[in-house]
Amino acid sequence: MAGLLGLVFAGIGLPLLVFQVRKGRRELWIKAHGQRITAQVKGVFLDQSLSVNGRHPFRIEAQWEAPGERKLYRFRSECLWFDPSDFVKETVEVVIDPQRPRSHWMDISFLPVLG
Repeated sequence: MAGLLGLVFAGIGLPLLVFQVRKGRRELWIKAHGQRITAQVKGVFLDQSLSVNGRHPFRIEAQWEAPGERKLYRFRSECLWFDPSDFVKETVEVVIDPQRPRSHWMDISFLPVLG
């Protein structure tokens, strides 16, 4: 019985762990090999598609027009658990995968760290 329960919990937790590891590896690769661009900040919004303990995270949204392509790309920051509106400027640095610009990492190191 205990083994069966262990299998059930492992079946739930293992895919979440694999997702986090792959996300971390992709982020490290983009930081090391990606192309750094400057994107225009379009605003800060409350992401109501995600809820943790009844709270919704904030995200910074920015956009960038690829030169020569006439394509507009939109980028979102990782989840932020405080309102960053007072700290956000007009532009933000984003590192993109040159082959797939939708795969990105937004540099939010300018934000204060919650203590």
